[in-house]
Amino acid sequence: MYHFESETRKKFYESFEQTEETVTQQIKTIKTWLEAQTHLPEIMDDAKIRNMLHLCKFDVEKTKQRIDKYYTLRTKYPIAFNNSNLKLQALKETMDAVYICNHPQLLDGGHRVVFVNPKNKNTFCALNSIKLCVCIYEIRLQEDLMIDDIVIVDMANITFRDMCTLSPRMVLAAVKIYKDIFSMRLNAAYFINSPSYVSIWMAIFKLFVSAKIFGRLQVHRDCEVLKDLFSNNDLPKDYGGSGPSLDQLNDMMKQKFIEYQERFDLLDTLKVDESLRA
Repeated sequence: MYHFESETRKKFYESFEQTEETVTQQIKTIKTWLEAQTHLPEIMDDAKIRNMLHLCKFDVEKTKQRIDKYYTLRTKYPIAFNNSNLKLQALKETMDAVYICNHPQLLDGGHRVVFVNPKNKNTFCALNSIKLCVCIYEIRLQEDLMIDDIVIVDMANITFRDMCTLSPRMVLAAVKIYKDIFSMRLNAAYFINSPSYVSIWMAIFKLFVSAKIFGRLQVHRDCEVLKDLFSNNDLPKDYGGSGPSLDQLNDMMKQKFIEYQERFDLLDTLKVDESLRA
C-alpha cells in the first residue's frame, strides 16, 4: 500500500548528507542504546528506527528521545491510546462510517496523502477518528517512507454537531502525539467542501498549533484544489479523476489493519517501567 521508489529514499538521505551505510550504522547505535533501556518494554525493530531517524533528521540523540516518548506517551495520553484496539466495535463502526486512509502513491516524490471523509452526515466521531489516525501512523512506521504529509479533510458531511465532539483536550492530545512521535513536516492540510462554520474551528486550532503550522492550513469551499495536487491518474474517482476510489483506499487500509492486528494486541500490553529508568 505504501509505494515509494528507492531513489526517493536515496535523494532524501542525500539532502541530509546521509547514505544507506551511515543510516545502517545509526540504527545499530540506537539498538545498542535500546538494549540498555530496561524501562522500555521492547527493542524497536530496524524499520521503525529508520523512520524515527527520518523524523528527527538523522539526529541520533533526538531519535533516542523520540523512541522513549513513543512508549511513554501511551500512558500519558490515554484519551488517544486507551481502547484503541482495532478489534473494538466502536472503531470498526468508525472504519465503516468514515474514509480514513492513505493514498499509495507519494505526491511529488515525497508527500504522503491522508484522507479523512465521513460517508454521511452526523456520523463523524472525532475521538475514534484520532485513534484510527494513530493506528495508521503505527503501520506507516513499519512500512512507509516517512518524510512529509498532506492532509485532506472533506467537510461535505462533517456537521457543526460533529465538530462539537472535538474537545480542546482531544486537540491537545492529537497535536502533542503528532509533534512528539509522528512529527513529519506537514506540507499542507486542505479542508475542502467547507461550510462557513469552519472559520470558527480554525480560530480554535490556532490556539493549539504554531503560526508556522497554522499557515499551512487551507480552507476551500469546493474540491477543485485537488486537481492541482494530483495527476488525473492518481486523483480519486470521487473527485473526478481516474485514480482509486476512496472506497478502494479505505478497503486497502482495513486490510492493513487486519494484517497488523497482532501488533495492536501487543501494544495494549506494552508498559514503561518507570522504576527502572536510569
